[in-house]
Amino acid sequence: MVKTPSRGKLKRFCIQWHKRLGIFCALVVVLLASTGLLLNHSDQLGLPQHDISSPWILGAYHISPPSPVAFETNAAPVAQLGERLFVDGREIGRCDGPLVGGVHLTDINLIACERSLALFTGDWQLIELMTAAYGVPVPIDRLGLLGQQVVFESTGQYYLADAELNGWVPMEPREADLWSEPAAIGAVESAALMEHFASGISWERLVLDIHAGRFLGSMGPFFLDLFAVGFLLLAFSGTWLWVRGRPKVR
Repeated sequence: MVKTPSRGKLKRFCIQWHKRLGIFCALVVVLLASTGLLLNHSDQLGLPQHDISSPWILGAYHISPPSPVAFETNAAPVAQLGERLFVDGREIGRCDGPLVGGVHLTDINLIACERSLALFTGDWQLIELMTAAYGVPVPIDRLGLLGQQVVFESTGQYYLADAELNGWVPMEPREADLWSEPAAIGAVESAALMEHFASGISWERLVLDIHAGRFLGSMGPFFLDLFAVGFLLLAFSGTWLWVRGRPKVR
């Protein structure tokens, strides 16, 4: 039987698009197989225990790594990364709100955040964390020293601490002898602090989201649906080409 020109063109068209679609879908198969293998050995690879710190990957999750800030004290600079406080690269505690300053007394360090005051020993061991529940006026705007007494400003009102640092007496506005000022953070110190950043997004979560198509957001499942349609077309076109290519039984 002689093939008609129209049937010959249709077969060539199907062969060409079957090849192109096969290459396209093969990439998806490689991706799904690779991520599936990683997920199958997730615990052995330690994927759940390691968080992602790459800014562009975290940007896909709408997470912005915090910028470290630091304040001078009359002892050592104190840095903040997110809610965590650091001295010389060592984590010393948590901060409720932005860091606003710190001061050093004889054997005591006092760190002020917007909604809390943290009391530390001379070697930065936490003694007490004081908030509004302890009678601390908040928000705290800045912290300083007036002689050997702690003073801070809250919404335009000045407060003077008692000797035990557990009472705060309103006072007339007056400049402190020493206000805690922001400190510059170098690139090396900033990079060292960022190593402590925990994004909450593990590598296992990333691989799982790529495997399920969720990494691309709301469009991810639609892309996987497109690939699923491609696989169906491959099955139909492959079956049709195989049937058309079989020799006729006489």
